[in-house]
Amino acid sequence: MSQYKSSKKYYYFYRFGFLVFGVIFCAVWFFLLISNSTIKINGNYEIAEFQNTWWFLIIVGILLTLHLLLSKKASYIEIDGKSINIQTCGRINKSDVDKVEFIKQIPNVKPPLYKLKMKDDNKTYLFVINNLYVEFSGFVKDYSSMSKYLKEKF
Repeated sequence: MSQYKSSKKYYYFYRFGFLVFGVIFCAVWFFLLISNSTIKINGNYEIAEFQNTWWFLIIVGILLTLHLLLSKKASYIEIDGKSINIQTCGRINKSDVDKVEFIKQIPNVKPPLYKLKMKDDNKTYLFVINNLYVEFSGFVKDYSSMSKYLKEKF
């Protein structure tokens, strides 16, 4: 039986990507305020102040909220016949495939994001298989071999 694995690249992106972008936006906002930089707003040059850079903090808040919501659910999945390994937050949970309650693709998210729930666990895991998908008018169809296996098995 062949072994199917999710994407490590997207595992690390969902674990740390939103945090990194949030820190970068926060650093840029802080640099603009500290250095008294001149910024162009609607064709007029103005000194960067809190009144005209507050939207940076809104973006930082959105990115950090996404990080808090998704980082603990992001997982790296390996399925090998009768066993499933779920790596999340540095821990590896090994279990039988029979203990999987469901694996579903979340619609309209690209690349195809899957949701996994175990029968004995109350936690939901999120993972991405790879980049082999087609998007048409907001709908995402996954054409990978792991996707075909998941549809047959679960």
